[in-house]
Amino acid sequence: MLGRRVRDAVKVILPSDPSVLGGYAAYKESLFDESKLQLDPKSEPTRWQIRQLSDDQKDAVSVVLATAGRKGKKAAIQCSLQALENFAIQYPDGRTETIHVPQMEHTPIGTAIKDEWMVRMGFPTPIIDELFELIVFFSEVQLPLSMPSEPPSGETDKSSQESKD
Repeated sequence: MLGRRVRDAVKVILPSDPSVLGGYAAYKESLFDESKLQLDPKSEPTRWQIRQLSDDQKDAVSVVLATAGRKGKKAAIQCSLQALENFAIQYPDGRTETIHVPQMEHTPIGTAIKDEWMVRMGFPTPIIDELFELIVFFSEVQLPLSMPSEPPSGETDKSSQESKD
């Protein structure tokens, strides 16, 4: 399909987030419209702000993915993740730190999260897998080149006018 890429970042909630009660398929299909998601009113979800991967980043990630598996998933996260909401890490000594913005650096394929920050976060495999899947999904989304000028499918100008009367 011909189209233009979505350039705005989007906030996503992972399917395994404890606050998600249902509606995840509709949420994902709507490109992450939270009104489609059933959330536990007693629990605030973690939101991950991601952006689409550039073509160069997609190429680099696929090479690393083919040769090093999990490192390719982490590379996609490093290139896509922009911010976090309601995410905290707890240290062995009991301290808790809320994380909002990853530490970034400029790389030959664009801005990316620093390796040291990824190590410090120590994201578990299920989070890496789910976030990677959403990044790949979102990176493939394209909007139409232009919006249709005719009425929605099944409606004519005349039937649209009649329904308003």
